[in-house]
Amino acid sequence: MEQKKQVIYLSAGGTGGHISPAISIAEICLDAGMDIFFFTSNRDRRFPILSNLEHLGVKVIFYPGPRLPRVSFSLLWQLPVFLWNFYRSLLIVSKIFRSFPGDKAIAFGGYVTAPMLWYVRKRVPFFLCEQNSVLGLVNRVFSSGAAKIFLSFPLIPTPKQEIAKKTALVGNPIRKQAAPDNASVTINAKEKDRLLRKLAKNDGDNLISVNGKKILLIMGGSQGARFLNEWALTYLRRRQDVFIILLAGTGFSSQLEEQKNILEIEQKSRLLLLPFVEDMRDVFQVTDCALARSGGSLYEIAAWGIPSVLVPYPYATDNHQKWNALYFQEKFQFPIVEEADGVDSLSDTMDRFLDNAKLLKSIRATLKKEKIADAALRILHEISQ
Repeated sequence: MEQKKQVIYLSAGGTGGHISPAISIAEICLDAGMDIFFFTSNRDRRFPILSNLEHLGVKVIFYPGPRLPRVSFSLLWQLPVFLWNFYRSLLIVSKIFRSFPGDKAIAFGGYVTAPMLWYVRKRVPFFLCEQNSVLGLVNRVFSSGAAKIFLSFPLIPTPKQEIAKKTALVGNPIRKQAAPDNASVTINAKEKDRLLRKLAKNDGDNLISVNGKKILLIMGGSQGARFLNEWALTYLRRRQDVFIILLAGTGFSSQLEEQKNILEIEQKSRLLLLPFVEDMRDVFQVTDCALARSGGSLYEIAAWGIPSVLVPYPYATDNHQKWNALYFQEKFQFPIVEEADGVDSLSDTMDRFLDNAKLLKSIRATLKKEKIADAALRILHEISQ
C-alpha cells in the first residue's frame, strides 16, 4: 500500500527576504516527496519566483493577506480593513484544510502568515522561521505555541527561557537558484566576460572585458535601495579598476537608466544595471566583493564566499538590520557603514576593503569553512522528527 504523502503548509510574503527562504524549504520538502501548500498575499503576485513554484508542483494559495501600517495615526481606520482581510484569509485556509489537511506548518514572519498560523495553531504542529535578529511581531505572538523556532541570527534581546529552549540557530535557507553547488569553482576573466554578457542580454556588446578589474556586486534587497544605487554611479567615476553589477530593484531601474546615459562611455562599459535577477548563480559566480543591505539575502552572498561591506537599512523595524550586520561583522569581519555617514565615508571604506588583499583572502577562507548553505537541510531534519 502506497504511503500517504505528508502535507506541509508554508506561509511567507511581503518582501523577497521572507519569500526566498520559504521557497528554499518548499524545494527541499518537494525533493523529500511532500505535498506543499504555500499561502501568500495577493500583493505578492508581483514576485515571478512564486509562478515558478507553481510549475514545480507547489499549490500557491493567494489570499487578501492582512497588514497594518507602522504609523500609529493610521491604525484606527486601518484596523477594520485588517480584521476583514484576516477573516477572508482565514476562510480560505479553512477551505483548503478541509480538503487537504496539513500535517505540519512553517511560517516565515510578516502579517501575511497570521491567518494560516491562527487556523493551524491547535490543529497541527507549527514552526517559525525568523530571518532577522529581532523576532517580528507575528512570530512573537505565536512563539509560545511553536514546536520550534529556526533562527538566521542570534536574537536580540535574549528571549525568555521558555522561548529560548525552542530556538535553533540554523542560518537562513537558500533557494536553489541562489545556492552554490559542487560545480561552483573559481573562474577566469574570459569566463566572467561570457557570463556577464549572458546576464546583460542585448546590452552585452557594450561591456568592457573585466580582465584586471574587481567585480563589485551591489544589492539593495528585493525593493532596491536609493542610497546604494546613487552611490554606485559615484563610485564608477572614482575607481576605474572596478566593474559594478548593480541590482537596482524594479522601482528604481528606469530612473537609473536615465542617469546611466549621462555617464561617459568608458564608465557605462563597467556597469551592468539589472532591476532583478531570479537565478543568482551566474551573478555570484563572477563576483569578487559585494555591497549589500543586511537582510536575509546576506546569507546567499556569504554562502558563495563573497566578502561584503554592509549598509543596514536605517528604517528597519527594531533596527534589526543593524543587529544582523553586527553579527556578520563579528563572525566574518564584514565592515559596516551607516547610511547617515554619507557617500564619502562609504567610498573610503570600500577603497580600503577592496585594496586589502590579505583581509579579503582571510574572509573568503572563513566563509568557505562555514556550512552556510545547509540551513534548509537542518530544518527539514527537525520537522521530520
